[in-house]
Amino acid sequence: MKAPQFQIGIKNNVTADSGDGVCEIFFLSRIENPTSYDWNSGEEVEGSLLADIISQIKYYNPKKIKLNIDNLGGNANVGWGVYNYIKSTGCKVETQILNSCGSISTVIAFAAGKGKITMPKYGLYGIHQAENVAAGRASDLRAAADLADKNTKMMLDLYVAEN
Repeated sequence: MKAPQFQIGIKNNVTADSGDGVCEIFFLSRIENPTSYDWNSGEEVEGSLLADIISQIKYYNPKKIKLNIDNLGGNANVGWGVYNYIKSTGCKVETQILNSCGSISTVIAFAAGKGKITMPKYGLYGIHQAENVAAGRASDLRAAADLADKNTKMMLDLYVAEN
C-alpha cells in the first residue's frame, strides 16, 4: 500500500497575498493527479491536479500568476490541462525555473509566454519525445504509439510558436 501523501495537487500548494494580486503556484513534485488514502474505506482516492489549480486561481482571482518549477515532468494529459487552463485565465503569467524543468513541465513553463521565463545559469531544462506505456493487442500498442507521437508533435509546435 502506498503511503498517504499530504498535498493538494502541488507540493507546497498555492499561496497568494490578496493585497498584491499575485498567485504563486509551486510545481515541486511530479506532474500527476494526487492520491490520498481514505481511512474509512481503506482505499486510495485519486484527485485532480487541474481541479485543485482551478479552484485556487478562482479563489484568489489574481492579476498575475507566478509559476515556480523544479521537477522533471510527469503525466502529459495532466500537464496539458494545466497549461491550457493557465493560458485561458487572461492573467499575466511569469515562470521561474528554480533548478530543473523537464518533459511536460516545459510545456507548463511556456504558459508564461515569450520573455517571461527565467532560469538559473546552472539549471536543467530537458525535452524529449513523449513516452507512453501500453499492453494488449497490436491495435492497443499502435494507439499508444500514436498518442505518444501526437504529444511529441504538440510539444514541438508549442516550442516553435513560443520561441
